[in-house]
Amino acid sequence: MSDIMPKKEMDELLHKATTSRLATYDGKTPYVVPVCFIYYHGNIFLHSAYNGEKMQNIRMHPQVCLQVDEVDGLITDASVCKYNFAYRSVIIRGEASLIENSEQKQQLLTLLTQKYAGTSVQIDFTAKQIENVAVVKIEFHEITGKKNG
Repeated sequence: MSDIMPKKEMDELLHKATTSRLATYDGKTPYVVPVCFIYYHGNIFLHSAYNGEKMQNIRMHPQVCLQVDEVDGLITDASVCKYNFAYRSVIIRGEASLIENSEQKQQLLTLLTQKYAGTSVQIDFTAKQIENVAVVKIEFHEITGKKNG
């Protein structure tokens, strides 16, 4: 049976997790894509190329949904109908916007890089690299979390 996750545990998962999926909408159908992200100052930030379906959708419809999870394995039972997963999952509904300030983009890209590559990695972004990558901010409208097992 799933339980509602307390805010403190949702924050912990958002800081720790590396797996996430972003849902955008083009006006006709949803589109879901995996993304790297950071949870920073109460918002989600991710990087992207400026072109592509995800960014096109965000420009048309900035309302997005992000799903972050951590799956710990299968829970078995004598009855296969009672099998389940041990997991923690957070769903964020919010609005996406682009970060335009180069210094802020560099700071956020550095934090993203450190999360996924480690703090010992040398990070020297050129002005051109910063200019060529989009940094997206997702402000929360709603956040929910569930856990099981």
